[in-house]
Amino acid sequence: MICVVFLSGISQAAELTGKPVPDKVRKVLVEILDSAGAPSAEVTSVERTTTEQATIMFDYYLKQGASNCASKKSCSCETFEGRVLCAKGFYCEIGDKAIETVLSSDARDQAIAKMKTFFDENLKPDRACLMHVVTNPPPMNFAVDIAPSSIHGFEEAFVKAVEANGSVDKKRFFRPGKSEETAYHIEIPR
Repeated sequence: MICVVFLSGISQAAELTGKPVPDKVRKVLVEILDSAGAPSAEVTSVERTTTEQATIMFDYYLKQGASNCASKKSCSCETFEGRVLCAKGFYCEIGDKAIETVLSSDARDQAIAKMKTFFDENLKPDRACLMHVVTNPPPMNFAVDIAPSSIHGFEEAFVKAVEANGSVDKKRFFRPGKSEETAYHIEIPR
């Protein structure tokens, strides 16, 4: 257990809330929190199956009224084609190709099944994106997302602590304001 010491002399253990993570990842995240002086952080996203990833992609971008599509000012979400363009602006090439398997006439379950099949057949462990998606063999890095609201007031120190931590893949650290990410996306090699 790592403790954060405040000027008042009272110690408080750094705490991870939200989704559970493996011990190795927990250790790195607590080291980061300790270094940043942040008492806690919420893990909002961890590994997911290909079905879960396809479901997220469909529900967030491709379905009528999709929340992520509607929240992006640069997206035209009234048509299926507009939602596809919006989704393709967020995902990498392999994600874009999965999205391209979906037709406007596909029902939700059919669209998710098509993207899942594409992922099952095409996601490789040495990929450079979609690291949250677990495959066999697994991706090279374990990916987690941290809610920005959970480290409010410690953002700058948190970023510096992540960038200074030797266990983090620096090329795969994404954060709000520097990318399309809405969370702090951290990857730790397995």
